[in-house]
Amino acid sequence: KKSDGSLFGSSVASPTSNGTFSGSLTVKAGTTEVLTVVADIPATSDATNDRMRFEIPDSVGGTTIVNSITTTGTSSTAAIAESGSATGSTISLGQGSLTLSAAATPADQNVIVGESQVTFTNFVMNAGAAEDVRVTLLKLTMTSSSGTAASNADIANIALYDGAARLTSFKNLVSATDLTVTFSGADFLNGKGIDITAGQQKLVSAKADVPTTATASRLIALGVKGGVNDEGDLTVVGLSSGASTDAMDTLSPAGG
Repeated sequence: KKSDGSLFGSSVASPTSNGTFSGSLTVKAGTTEVLTVVADIPATSDATNDRMRFEIPDSVGGTTIVNSITTTGTSSTAAIAESGSATGSTISLGQGSLTLSAAATPADQNVIVGESQVTFTNFVMNAGAAEDVRVTLLKLTMTSSSGTAASNADIANIALYDGAARLTSFKNLVSATDLTVTFSGADFLNGKGIDITAGQQKLVSAKADVPTTATASRLIALGVKGGVNDEGDLTVVGLSSGASTDAMDTLSPAGG
């Protein structure tokens, strides 16, 4: 692009190792003009291995700057002898990421049947340094370590919180045979999800009522499953790239 923001020539849709631009740029005698190289980074780029830079070399493989730039005098129309080189800084591609883990608190606890909005799990969400990210889907699973299987009657009105601020609507487990609850889309009170700033962490709490229908002495946990077969339990997108990012939970399930 020229300094006024207009394009020099036409953009190159799919460049390989080089791109050629044909346009007109007038540089007045004794002055300097700056051309800026800009490009889109497709979501298909390899964010873990790709590094790149743009340059106009003085000599590479027998190609000199004379072969890379064509210049003529505006008055004389004579060919100008170019010299010099230009090498841009190296750009390393990155992509947003999120690591999910369970906080140390709350530890194992005794809860009285009939209590409201008990904190079952505090989730630590750590965003990578590349970009801000948004959790757009979070699926919780209830498990039991007691002698009897967990029941969907053991908890109710499940919701996610950021401190005292509720982030989602209240929801229940799907059924007696599907002890999961999924928060996505309109379930989030902001209609979007949970945003975490790049390089920062957010503590999100999963709370639920323990109704009078709960079975006493049952040991239950509420968390996020992890592993190859459970990738759909956590969905994250990069707020700059708009691309789905790498999300990893460090426990299976990540919760307590």
